[in-house]
Amino acid sequence: MRLLTHNMLSSNIKGVANGFPLRIEVEKVVEKKVDLNADFLRNMFPKIEWKAFVNAARTMGYAELPEEADSSMLDSDDFLNNFHHALLELHLEEGALVCPETGRRFPVNKGIPNMLLHEDEVLCFGKNFETRLSASQVTLNTLVKGLCLQGKISEAVKLANKMENKGYKPDAVTYGTIINGICKRGLCNSDRWKEATQQLNEMVQQKSCQMYGHSTYWLIHWQKGRVSEAKEVFNAMIHKGIEPNVVTYTLIDTLGKRGEFQRQKNFQCDDTMDEAVKVFNMMLESGCSPCVFNYNILIHGYCKSKRMDEATSLYREMSKNGIIPDVVTHNALIGGLCRVGRPQAALELLRKMLEFGQHPNLQTYAILLDGLCKNQRLTQALALFQEMEDKSLPSKGLQPDVWTYNIMIKELCKERLTNEACILLEQMDGNCCSPDDVTYNTIIKGLLQNNETSKAMKYLQIMVDKGFSANATTAAMCVDMLSADQPDKNV
Repeated sequence: MRLLTHNMLSSNIKGVANGFPLRIEVEKVVEKKVDLNADFLRNMFPKIEWKAFVNAARTMGYAELPEEADSSMLDSDDFLNNFHHALLELHLEEGALVCPETGRRFPVNKGIPNMLLHEDEVLCFGKNFETRLSASQVTLNTLVKGLCLQGKISEAVKLANKMENKGYKPDAVTYGTIINGICKRGLCNSDRWKEATQQLNEMVQQKSCQMYGHSTYWLIHWQKGRVSEAKEVFNAMIHKGIEPNVVTYTLIDTLGKRGEFQRQKNFQCDDTMDEAVKVFNMMLESGCSPCVFNYNILIHGYCKSKRMDEATSLYREMSKNGIIPDVVTHNALIGGLCRVGRPQAALELLRKMLEFGQHPNLQTYAILLDGLCKNQRLTQALALFQEMEDKSLPSKGLQPDVWTYNIMIKELCKERLTNEACILLEQMDGNCCSPDDVTYNTIIKGLLQNNETSKAMKYLQIMVDKGFSANATTAAMCVDMLSADQPDKNV
């Protein structure tokens, strides 16, 4: 959480007259470099409550800001640099924000403050809504969202209905939030489907939310495999003059990805992909232009289904239609090519990305490294990994992470190149990439399989000292070694 965010937050607990500024409790602060934008800083300066900002910065260990500041100081490079650093580069990674009046703590975990109120705080706040707040659709929708996130769907519906009676009319976002909450809480995959259906039927009758409600309702039917019901909802939309939009066509995501789970859901991968294509074509025929997201869903589905001809055909179609493939598109294609045993084509696609100015991300390299290893192309994988370590990627902010290291260590151990695997592991800490439990279990397993028990015991001790545990495979190998007729003297 940046101090920019902190300066805009306050406590909205019932009865609190002044919930600003929230006191900061620090457990962990990190610095994340951001390019300085002087125009942005000048625009933000008058909106910052300076005293609260300075105190927050000092709490987080930064004392380079003056007690008072005015706009004339924005002409100073030193002031701008300090202002920029405190506002945007200091992050509260772990800790809490505390209400100055009640002492109520709002935890901050992985940089995200949890400002959700407890049930009694939210509901009581809702009761006094008309006296405590000016009419605000945003505020109403925020309260409804908070209740839905806590799984209190009924309370959210009651609040929406109550506030409508007081003149704060729920809109498409309000009802869409409630419908989304029903979906995410698993109502649509339980015996309470009828209850959800009743609520949804009531909601979609509201003129203001017909588009969102019908679209989501249709998607729910698809997710449950209720194809006939979904088509009925679609036809009802057309009959009522509600034109399907991109929200409606997000069911392509459901159909495209369902290919990954066809065994559990008794769907044939080819069938679900064909259904997704039909919907995609229906989208084109209705005049709704697909975006890169829609194309990516289909390409992802085709690649998972190993239907690379169709995937590459769509890839070419994107360019013809003026839609620029992004890194997600390329990652799906690279993974698909490796999956069907065409690692060289995947490498060529990476080179094309670079030629066209597209920037691969760490996932791109991890997918390709994994694909090369699984296709017995260790030499090419090592060359690519070396490129990551030594050349252009660090300058672009990309360096091998634990995922990519683990891929290479696993393959080296598989090929009984344990010395090389150990060298890689030792390099990790030097490259600011700490090994995890997967790293140690992989290297220990490889060493034991290669009868290098002394080294294996060394890394086992390091793993335990770092608080990691042996997995089932590693533990079983250690037990077998200890119970052998002639156990290794190094153990």
